Amino acid sequence: AKINLAKAYFVGGKIDEARPLYEELVRLEPDNARYRIQAAQVAMAQKKYSDAIAHLAEVAKANPSEARVLELLLDAQEKGGDKKGAAETKNK
Repeated sequence: AKINLAKAYFVGGKIDEARPLYEELVRLEPDNARYRIQAAQVAMAQKKYSDAIAHLAEVAKANPSEARVLELLLDAQEKGGDKKGAAETKNK
């Protein structure tokens, strides 16, 4: 139910309401890549790039050849000003 509520908030533009739900889901299931990616997308919508990078880096560590995850991570790094991290991600 929480994931559906979080999605509804996010799609409805209620980012501030969605984020705590996604973060709670990540705390409950830290290895769930889907929850981390969604938490990262919400963080990016709030321009909280360091939080998004942290989530995406965990997913990328577990899925190092997943191109879409690396693209999201690179986007967060570039928007967050992490030039060194972005360069490393580009090399992958």
